[in-house]
Amino acid sequence: MGERRLKAAYRDQVKRLWRGGANTVRKEHFTSLYSPARERALTARNIKAGWSKAGLFPFNPDRLLRDIQKPLIELTLPKADKGSYLQDEVLQTPVTPVTPVTVEALTSLRSLIEQDAQKLDEVSK
Repeated sequence: MGERRLKAAYRDQVKRLWRGGANTVRKEHFTSLYSPARERALTARNIKAGWSKAGLFPFNPDRLLRDIQKPLIELTLPKADKGSYLQDEVLQTPVTPVTPVTVEALTSLRSLIEQDAQKLDEVSK
């Protein structure tokens, strides 16, 4: 959501420059266009809304997992032409063990991250 707002705000700045008589947007224009667009789009409210929509804060694993696609476990290739070495070969797609695919797995991963964060705090003290 924030990215779309930033794009829209930047586009508005470019249109403003164009209406002012510039035919091209050059490198030297970027910061003078991007800075006000960033200030307009990346507000605390928009940032919080993005975290909420993603299910990260407040933590909502159902919302977070809803958009994650489950990994493909196996792929069967069709029979190849004569002379090829691939005859009904089944390829295993690697599944990263830290990719949570259930609410329980995500909650467990979060717990591990929180434990690691506490250890870091203790070490830094």
